[in-house]
Amino acid sequence: MSLLWVNAWAHVFETLGQDDIEWYAVVTYEALINYHDIVVQELLEVVQSGMRRYHSRGRHLRRTASSNGQRLEMKNTGQYSQLHRRLPLRGNSNGLSKSPNSYLTPKKENVSLWKKCLSKTQCHYEVERLTKGVLPYFGFVSVRKNKILPLSSYPGTVTVSKEFGHVLFSSEGVALNKFRQSREDMDSLINYKPPLELISRMKDFQK
Repeated sequence: MSLLWVNAWAHVFETLGQDDIEWYAVVTYEALINYHDIVVQELLEVVQSGMRRYHSRGRHLRRTASSNGQRLEMKNTGQYSQLHRRLPLRGNSNGLSKSPNSYLTPKKENVSLWKKCLSKTQCHYEVERLTKGVLPYFGFVSVRKNKILPLSSYPGTVTVSKEFGHVLFSSEGVALNKFRQSREDMDSLINYKPPLELISRMKDFQK
């Protein structure tokens, strides 16, 4: 599973590095959980900045009739909702708030699979490579008894440190950096693209 994850991200990041995507933002689920308000504010800034760029070039965003028709048809057949993954955020079926970390703690079956992987030499080796060489670029850290600790390869609650509690990479870097400066958040200026070193390390898993 970890190799599928890293291969997918390597493909996405390489595509961003080649300027094949004009308008994007990369954010981790963990940042969205623990730093929800900041992340949402930045995503809104990404949307607004992208729209300004498009309009300044005389371009307009609109849906085609065919795509609208397909979307409505899918809704009517009840299939539309199945094509979108619903991310659990805050609140439960009773409308009560839950601890953010409760969404970041692996379930029993996942812990079992995780431990099974660590019991196998090759799988353990790959997880250690990810833990030390790739995941720190996303700001992942382990949580033990409500204490933030360096990321561990063993099962447990994982989140991101405060320095990574925002959009990681975006086409709207100029706008986001101005937005952060207005918040006097000068320690987390955004990168436009994922670093080449990160992409290279991810692609190493494909060899």
